[in-house]
Amino acid sequence: MNILSRTIKYITRKKSKSVLLLLVFLVVNVMLLSTNAMIHSLENTKDQIKQNTKSKLIVNILDDNNPIKNTVIQELEELNNINFINKRSSIIMSMDTLKAVNDTSDKNLLNIIAYDDLSKDSLFEEGKYKLSEGKIQNLHGDEVIVNHTFAEVNGLAIGDILTIKEDIVVKIVGIFMSNDEENQPKMIASKDRIENQIYISQELMNKINDNPVYTEVYAYVDNPDLIQTMQTKVSDICKEYVVTNTDTLYQQIKIPIDQVQRIASLIQIITIITSCVITTLILSMWIRARYKEMAVMISLGISKFHIYLQTFLESFILFIIGSIVASGLTFIFLDTLTTFMPMVENVSIHLKLTLNDIFMQIGIGTITITIALLVAQIPVLKTNPKEILSKMEG
Repeated sequence: MNILSRTIKYITRKKSKSVLLLLVFLVVNVMLLSTNAMIHSLENTKDQIKQNTKSKLIVNILDDNNPIKNTVIQELEELNNINFINKRSSIIMSMDTLKAVNDTSDKNLLNIIAYDDLSKDSLFEEGKYKLSEGKIQNLHGDEVIVNHTFAEVNGLAIGDILTIKEDIVVKIVGIFMSNDEENQPKMIASKDRIENQIYISQELMNKINDNPVYTEVYAYVDNPDLIQTMQTKVSDICKEYVVTNTDTLYQQIKIPIDQVQRIASLIQIITIITSCVITTLILSMWIRARYKEMAVMISLGISKFHIYLQTFLESFILFIIGSIVASGLTFIFLDTLTTFMPMVENVSIHLKLTLNDIFMQIGIGTITITIALLVAQIPVLKTNPKEILSKMEG
């Protein structure tokens, strides 16, 4: 009879012991797979949150006469971990065909403002400005957004074509309004009034101003954990300006996730240690009860290696069965638990079981079984079979 046949017969003959060991493997596997999946899922969620919390460095000018130049932008773009730069530029100019709101000087001075991405870092993102017509978008080419009062005074509407400067023609794609328009001082200069702001793309600003300069620069960091390091690097480049950082939202979200990860890691360590101890004790008791059987097998000429291999296969088969069942139960458990997990910064926490988790669990279990059986069988493998049999009979 070969080893595999003896293994199967022993498992089926000793049903109670086999079921007990199978249940132990099942419970341990479910606990380990659940904690592994939770730790990995939280780590993946934290990586997604890093992208959504918009951690960034803000470069502001100290003097209107010393704007941020393109050479500075080029140096910032060369830095690692900076994944997007949103520049703000503005220019004061007049248009012969348009009338500025509340302009007493007849200069018709308007404030032309440009962003690389208007939906970020502007008053639109903060909610202070809202579109009454059109939609917030990353302006391209000849697209512009004007204030609703400015549009009423000049008889403008969505889709109208304007001439900004000589042969530069633009199209109105949005009309905005602000709750602060009524709160402005009556004597404020027309160029500083909200109504006289026109938002355009950086592409269009480059056509209006041959030598573009910027009043603010927002450098987005792809890894918020490096924001302090990046602030130092950006400060070295922008010595003439003020550099600040904003990652408060990420830190607020990161702290509770880290705490849950630490708790899950602690549970994982305790589970691993407990499972190793329990598995070792059960296997030791199981092997101890088989000393006489093993001594007889050695006396019959079966090698000690084959005896060890048989006991290993018995435990390993039960362990694999337990792992398969545990994987299915864990998958169902995590899928159910995911439905109760809250959204964090528009990112859903999805607890899922991966093949890596299963393979790692099988690896840990295999090592534990190998060592536990080896330790448990050392006495019988080192002792003469006659001594074992005489002790068992005595």
